[in-house]
Amino acid sequence: KALMDFASGYAQMQKKLLDEFKVPYGLLDNQGKILWLNNSLGAIVGKDNYRKNISTVIPELSKIQIEPGKNLQECNVAIGNRIYKV
Repeated sequence: KALMDFASGYAQMQKKLLDEFKVPYGLLDNQGKILWLNNSLGAIVGKDNYRKNISTVIPELSKIQIEPGKNLQECNVAIGNRIYKV
């Protein structure tokens, strides 16, 4: 039981750290749908955009071609008056 309690507490702490991470961070599926976003990214794009396609939320990203099996490239994206590295 002690090991299960430790594992549960550890997982909850990891989630809290990711949620409160100051760097905007999100996870997408292979179609570009937002599966999860932390508080920082939610503040930028709006928490209500959860489950939407990222190219709908950030139209500049629809210009980026991502090919399966290829290395992804970094690019800069303007959102409001800020520029973010994606």
